[in-house]
Amino acid sequence: MAGRALILVENLSVPFDRRVWQESTALRDAGWEVHVVCPRGTRRDTEPHVLLDGVRIHRYPLRAATGGPLGYVREYGAALWHTARLARRVGPVDVVHACNPPDLLFLVAVLLRRRGARFVFDQHDLVPELYLSRFGRGEDLLYRAVLLLERLTYRAADVVVATNESYREVALARGGKRPGDVFVVRSAPAVERFHLVPAEEPLKRGKPYLLCYLGVMGPQDGVDYALRALAALRDGLGRTDWHAVFVGAGDAFDDAVALARELDLSGCVEFTGRIPDEDLLRYLSTADVCLAPDPLNPLNDVSTMNKIMEYMAMARPVVSFDLREARVSAGEAAVYAPANDEAAFAKLVARLLDDPAERRRMGEIGRARVSGPLSWDHSRAALLAAYEAAVAQPVRRPGRARAWLPDVARRGRGEQQATRALGGIPGVARRALGGLRRGAGRLLFERRYGVRTADFVRLEELGLAHRDRVYYSPANWHTLRRTLPLRDVGEHDVFIDLGSGMGRMVLEAASRYPFRRVIGVELSERLNDIARANVAGTRLRLRCRDIDLVRSDVLDYEIPDDVSVVFLNNPFRGDVFAEVVGRLVASVDRNPRPVTVIYFNPVEEAFLLSTGRFRHLRTVRRGRGRREDGPFGSTRVYAITAPSGA
Repeated sequence: MAGRALILVENLSVPFDRRVWQESTALRDAGWEVHVVCPRGTRRDTEPHVLLDGVRIHRYPLRAATGGPLGYVREYGAALWHTARLARRVGPVDVVHACNPPDLLFLVAVLLRRRGARFVFDQHDLVPELYLSRFGRGEDLLYRAVLLLERLTYRAADVVVATNESYREVALARGGKRPGDVFVVRSAPAVERFHLVPAEEPLKRGKPYLLCYLGVMGPQDGVDYALRALAALRDGLGRTDWHAVFVGAGDAFDDAVALARELDLSGCVEFTGRIPDEDLLRYLSTADVCLAPDPLNPLNDVSTMNKIMEYMAMARPVVSFDLREARVSAGEAAVYAPANDEAAFAKLVARLLDDPAERRRMGEIGRARVSGPLSWDHSRAALLAAYEAAVAQPVRRPGRARAWLPDVARRGRGEQQATRALGGIPGVARRALGGLRRGAGRLLFERRYGVRTADFVRLEELGLAHRDRVYYSPANWHTLRRTLPLRDVGEHDVFIDLGSGMGRMVLEAASRYPFRRVIGVELSERLNDIARANVAGTRLRLRCRDIDLVRSDVLDYEIPDDVSVVFLNNPFRGDVFAEVVGRLVASVDRNPRPVTVIYFNPVEEAFLLSTGRFRHLRTVRRGRGRREDGPFGSTRVYAITAPSGA
């Protein structure tokens, strides 16, 4: 089905944003009428309205943020106002397609639902990881706010488009999306745009070799790492037979120029700013080695770098730091220095400069990858499949607003007045604002009671990477309240959370129920230490004082034979899950007793039921409007039964 599509972009102009432009033309070729709303560029993409190759582009003036958080408030406020204004001018559409960052465009998208639009969320960046990587402020209140905005965007979206499998995993785990609603549309260069032209020796400024960096220059993009590596190449390895060119611009451009001057690299490093495509091809065709100095941080490790894809399209060898998605993209077309090791990066550059045959081999591998398995043809098919899935979704019309305060907060007069004030806001927007209020309430709840649990941590960050152990992401506050009636717990019952993380469910069990004992088992020392601090410092009124937080591999932990309530938040899969289930059943066989299992995000339910020892009691969904055809976002409760014939 083809129809009218509206693509929303805030951080780049179009067609300068190559991914958005490729998506626009792919939809156009499939018969869609495509409109794009985006900011104006500075030197290019300056016309307010233009029909370009069959795509209608509507641009608005936007001043980039300066001066800290208030600058971003001004930028994003202006962008939202202009985006809503231009979207209204475009009129009704079948699909609204919002590209982040920031994770605020869902506010415009939900308003377009009043006219029957479906919402496709195109996640270009993981904004919470971007915040951590860019500002270095840690997991503070602003970090939690951007995490909340991401969650609200996921919740509002009918379909999510992810740039790689790492982003897809986040959409499933952190966003609670169904696997069938998340599509991987990899960023891929248009190979017809990237073609070799004759090398131009004058670009090397009299040196034998040319090194090239291409891309945005933001604080997280590693231009400073590249410059220090080049200083090490010159000073530590004695190599002066190269000239380097940095193509692109961004927030860190002036700082990069200043650092080059400080390192006395001005004579051998050139900054071009943004340049036309024909000049870009001249530099890349002449380059001997291309640089991908993105440092290891929470964002870069899981992001597909456009620069690497474009280097490969030009058959150039790449030097990169060892990042997970960099390896997925480049494979043998790159060599990898240990993360953030500038001296090792310099040595790899020197090694490639001395080995023209290896440079040629790597370039051929890279070109074959972007022309084959990583080509835009594959991505185009995935994009069209995402649109087909979106238009197949039932239209979510505005409805009545439901209560928008979390259970943890009492409504005072101010909250009641605020709720009544929502009556004039369209239903979908009311629900989005309600989610914002509920999320803020959860954060305020944690601040009020002196705990810290609202985080998402990849196990790789904890040194615990394993195919059967996945990630840490806490279950929702009040998961136990909704799944375990108070009347079902007595003073002799024992609760255990296998994979207890920062202790959220341990705290809820100990504060709400009269358990005799509450146990949390966690492999990560870091998470277990946070849980201990939460228990020691909480201002929650604890009904159970016997709390045992055990740091142990669950495979080394013997489940006590008096445990009667078991909580699992999808902490492990596969063989590990099977082993834990076997131990749990063995405990019940040794000491027959009623045992309740509460399974949040029950990914391994099929295995659980296949044992014949678990009887499904009930399912609790997260939110009244959610569908019941996938494990994420639901909690299922089981009873362990006696063995057959017993």
